[in-house]
Amino acid sequence: MKALVASDYTPLERIGVTDHPAPAAEPGQVLIKVEAAALNPLDLMLITGAAKESYPAHHPMVVGMDAAGTVAEVGEGVSGYAPGDPVLAFTGQAGAVAEYTVASPGPLLARRPAGWTGRTRPPSPNRGSPPSACCAPSRSPRGRAFW
Repeated sequence: MKALVASDYTPLERIGVTDHPAPAAEPGQVLIKVEAAALNPLDLMLITGAAKESYPAHHPMVVGMDAAGTVAEVGEGVSGYAPGDPVLAFTGQAGAVAEYTVASPGPLLARRPAGWTGRTRPPSPNRGSPPSACCAPSRSPRGRAFW
């Protein structure tokens, strides 16, 4: 699979898309076919090594912890999710900026709200106020993922 990989602690501009082995859903996990992913500030600290004293990384490392996609496979012991379910996930571990990633059911994995696509945005909580800051799945202007 294609993935955004850091081969060592490095500046962000030195990471790149490479071929990497695809993960599999282990017991208690779901495998997600990623449609959109993001890098958050912790991801940037893991890539550059700014957090290596508290969170040492193992290289090569597929970066990212935030993903939106569809469940591709359900691991043993998982209930409440099935292949094809649209989901949003904070994986809690590196590996989201790739064609596939894994996540564990719980508070960090949720069904994507009905009607959310790569081209829609969530409604504002107060019609008279500006939209809330949030992370919504999106795709490139041409409708393709980064690879």
